[in-house]
Amino acid sequence: PGDGAAAADWGRFLALREAAFKVVEAARQGGTVETQLGSRLVFEAEGDWMEWLAPLAGDLPELLVVSQAELKPWAGGTPVLSTNKGRLAVTAGRPAGAKCSRCWLVRPTVGADAGHQGLCERCARVVGGGK
Repeated sequence: PGDGAAAADWGRFLALREAAFKVVEAARQGGTVETQLGSRLVFEAEGDWMEWLAPLAGDLPELLVVSQAELKPWAGGTPVLSTNKGRLAVTAGRPAGAKCSRCWLVRPTVGADAGHQGLCERCARVVGGGK
């Protein structure tokens, strides 16, 4: 037997993912971004969307296969997803930083480690043995 709450969360995640992919594709076709991985998503949320996304905010880049993601309070964007209890707007743009030569994510920490100039802070730690 399935868990109704888990199924609802999964359905909501799939709707979020589809909306984010459409926004990234439109930005790619418009020349704003080159690739999905080389994108930065900004989510403006209110109500149940903010409640649902807030615990996931730190994991959104990995979940949506983008370099960076930010969750902000609703500021009047054009909603791409809405319920009777909240709205969500998504925009895509270029991320800040440089492309890591190991993970290919665009991060502001690329080159911060003098011993690993082409790597982001996370990859430099991994390659350097977890220092």
